[in-house]
Amino acid sequence: MRPARRDAPCAHCRDGCRCAESRHPRWRRQHARILVGPRRRPAAHPSHHRKPPRGAKHDAYVKKNGTSPFLQIRDEILSGPAPESQIREHVGAEWEILTRERDKKKYYQLCRKARNAATAAIILKDKALLEMAVKYAVSLAICEKWGESHISVLPGCEFETRVFYIGECTEDIAITLDLAGELITWHGQEYLQRRIAEYGLGMTNYTVWRYDYIHHCNQMPAFSRSRLYAYLVLERAWERAKPYTDLAVQELGAALGNIIHADGGFAEGPHYIQYALQTALPAYYYFARSRKRPFADVLPECIRTTARYAEAMYSTDDMQEFIPHNDGGWDNRFVNEEAAVFLAS
Repeated sequence: MRPARRDAPCAHCRDGCRCAESRHPRWRRQHARILVGPRRRPAAHPSHHRKPPRGAKHDAYVKKNGTSPFLQIRDEILSGPAPESQIREHVGAEWEILTRERDKKKYYQLCRKARNAATAAIILKDKALLEMAVKYAVSLAICEKWGESHISVLPGCEFETRVFYIGECTEDIAITLDLAGELITWHGQEYLQRRIAEYGLGMTNYTVWRYDYIHHCNQMPAFSRSRLYAYLVLERAWERAKPYTDLAVQELGAALGNIIHADGGFAEGPHYIQYALQTALPAYYYFARSRKRPFADVLPECIRTTARYAEAMYSTDDMQEFIPHNDGGWDNRFVNEEAAVFLAS
């Protein structure tokens, strides 16, 4: 049977049908090219992602400093290898103790490339860079396994290392769907949505449901940022996903209530509370934007008490940021910017 005409309308495409392309024998070999399509209609993606300074503010920064982080990202992305050349079985991990030798030093060849490129492209208004973000997201999605190595997926082996890196990959793809959805064909959107629903959220929810301890330490906030972002992206395409977004917010608030003491204290140490806030605060911000509510209104009360803990643990020693208590000692003497800004406020 001959494929349908490209301009034949269907239920999914309003101004030029591309659904027949998925049946074309070349589609599987040229997935990255097919999935990055022209602007056709407003994409079904949320606008809750943080909107960074654009235009005059960025130009003033470049004039003062000669460059900017976003220009550096663009140069790195556009001069780097083709994203599809990085497709492999395991994405790998920044923490390489469990990574196979063949996969070491490869984590940042794919992970975080899509989100960085998409964010920089929006600021710089660079369509070519935005297209590269989509290609990185598609290439990342095509990788079969997003965890550290084969150890976590070996049949019969019960060992696994939770979803730290699976969450990073999930968030990469969700951010790209959010910021670059107009450049992705219907087939591409469906493929990326399915990957983060089946694999990203599937593995995350498996961890959330199976391990009770993560609801009593900073791991639940750590997994909630990517979890919330993925749900917020999916609920705009699939309305039935919305109740799961609200449930994820409730579980995040309950976990924070378990780990932050009534007086604002935190048993796991200064470094760990920063990690909890670094991941939980963006999750609440995304949620507030999507629901059109003030950011402060969606924050749980327990977070507001943490400033007293920060003041108590802050070190007056110029050689370290925190009093050497728990994980705030010599080897962890840095302050996370996102967490510090919130604590200072």
